[in-house]
Amino acid sequence: MPPLKLKSPAKLNLYLRIIGKRPDGYHNIVTLFERIGLFDEITLVQRKTGGIGVVCSNSKVPKGPKNLAYKAAKALLDYTGKRLSCRVIIKKHIPVAAGLGGGSSNAATALIGLNRLWRLGLSKKELLSLGSKIGADVNFFLSDSSFAIGRGRGEQCSPLHIKRRLWHIVIYPGKGLSTKDIYHYWDNMCNTENSLTQAHADVKILLRLIRNNNLTLLAKSLHNDLEEPAAVKDRTILKIKGLLKSSGIARAAMSGSGSCVFGIALSAKEAARIKKKLTRLKREWQIFTVKTI
Repeated sequence: MPPLKLKSPAKLNLYLRIIGKRPDGYHNIVTLFERIGLFDEITLVQRKTGGIGVVCSNSKVPKGPKNLAYKAAKALLDYTGKRLSCRVIIKKHIPVAAGLGGGSSNAATALIGLNRLWRLGLSKKELLSLGSKIGADVNFFLSDSSFAIGRGRGEQCSPLHIKRRLWHIVIYPGKGLSTKDIYHYWDNMCNTENSLTQAHADVKILLRLIRNNNLTLLAKSLHNDLEEPAAVKDRTILKIKGLLKSSGIARAAMSGSGSCVFGIALSAKEAARIKKKLTRLKREWQIFTVKTI
């Protein structure tokens, strides 16, 4: 079979509330995912021998068993009991350790692609079962939905049928943050049990605002519990939020465990204007204009 080339999208968390710490050391959350048009490029090549090989354009990404795409390939082989080989070539455009889900997206894309390349014939249910064991965000990317609610660690994913498209400015300050470190900071700073009922109520408000295209109130309703500990770790988070606000963004928020910060623009034209302005001010930052896909 010829090489398979696929796009691997990023995500934003429009809402993220930590419900509490679990006995296994992870955290239960309620989050609202949004799939955005920022992509890595994945090429899957079938080989006769050699096992699983991963090549990546970004030196910060692990190439061996710690790589999530590698884990996805191995999970497929372990589940099916087959002895097959492949090469996974990842061309990175999504910033690393940025809260945009690049690694999880690569894993989901590898699961979908290798299921086709290797002609395994696994069902969506089987892929979701494998995805939940690989990473918290993998199942959102397997859901093929623009928006979804994530529960548990994020792996319990409920796709939403919303056709609305949002425009965003997304800023990566040039360095990532460790998810493990940020959650550890949260444990030390903010370890209080939040209400699951209230978290679900907040998500419902955001969904209503998205459906009604009330962008101003939606922007003001963005929330991320991890933002405060991340800002203590790196004050750049607050600096980005301030510059976005001074550029006309009603309110900015951090995605995931950082370090990317984003805001909702009222239109593609406004997003382009703000990107142009901030690019002149901060050439060391990566600034993207993206929309829901």
